[in-house]
Amino acid sequence: MKSYETISSPIFNIDVYSLSTMKKDKFNLWVNKYHPSYYDDLFSNPHLHLYLHQMIKDKNIPNILLSGPHGTGKNAFINTLVHEYFNHDKSIMRHGILFINGAVQRGKDSITNSNEKNSLRTGDYFNVSNFTELALNLNVPYRLVIIDHFEEMTKEAQNALRRIMEQKHKTTRFIFICTTIETIIEAIQSRCTLLQTTTTSSDVLYHLVQKVLKQEAIENLSDELIYYTFEVTQGDIRQILNYLQMISCYFSTKKTNKRHLQCQDFDELFGLPHMKRIPSCLDALLQGDISSCFRLFRELMEFGYFSSEIFQLLLSTILSKTKEDIHHEPIQQILTQLMKHMTYQGDDSLYTLTPLYRFALDVYHTCQHIVPST
Repeated sequence: MKSYETISSPIFNIDVYSLSTMKKDKFNLWVNKYHPSYYDDLFSNPHLHLYLHQMIKDKNIPNILLSGPHGTGKNAFINTLVHEYFNHDKSIMRHGILFINGAVQRGKDSITNSNEKNSLRTGDYFNVSNFTELALNLNVPYRLVIIDHFEEMTKEAQNALRRIMEQKHKTTRFIFICTTIETIIEAIQSRCTLLQTTTTSSDVLYHLVQKVLKQEAIENLSDELIYYTFEVTQGDIRQILNYLQMISCYFSTKKTNKRHLQCQDFDELFGLPHMKRIPSCLDALLQGDISSCFRLFRELMEFGYFSSEIFQLLLSTILSKTKEDIHHEPIQQILTQLMKHMTYQGDDSLYTLTPLYRFALDVYHTCQHIVPST
């Protein structure tokens, strides 16, 4: 068995702070500064809290495959689990965790030694196989291998990892973080507990933002602006905190400290007046104004949006309406066509207007017999 002093390990060693103990520092990124590491600071995915609490209490962590959209709290969940599992002892965490970015270290050499002369073995980087051979005294049952963006790893790397999971199940636990499990082999899925994060509700996000703003002594961001960032980011927690920090920093240098910043201030800073075109697109569809709809779609594409993103923004705009509005027949017809075109858009769906034009025409022909909604 090797000794861990012989190899320096890349570690899961992000500086993390608790909301309850944070000291103000205007130079810290909020997204890192308020990244939770204590169980009581977790705010997203309440359906996973009881399970997390039991794992921490029993010190019994299974192999975990955690999936969910961007910005829904996957890393916050794992970060909290890791810190609580090691009792926030960074000296133990330093040797007990191997962290791999699967989007960068995609190949088999990240998992095990290959027969190639130039394969990576020791030094500042070493692979999963080397890590699981280390002699460790951690005062916890298992060492942890954490792989982010796991869906990006090659099939060859995943198969090599499956064999290590079988051989080292008594000493090592594996945590895989991904946005989708479609590219992950079934042999690994079957060896893991499957967990999924969900988008955080606006009420919970608002509560979090208010805590952060209070901690930062910022009082000039209006509620309208805060909810506007939720709409623009589609609930992505990281983007919300980044946007709000940039807004607060930028306008603190201008003579706006005494007035509440509004949505137009957001548009002024980030140049996003095009977000207002999404409701206009929906109105044009409801009114059967096909030429205006085409014009708005072209403008959105010129702003840099892909057609798939425009479809997603239209869907989010519809779902933000009241239940009564959604149940109107014209909205139902638009939703039906939207689901059809989002499911399959063709090979050119990202870069051309064709899928958007087809969608608008299908809506127009479907809704001709319906009285336009007001």
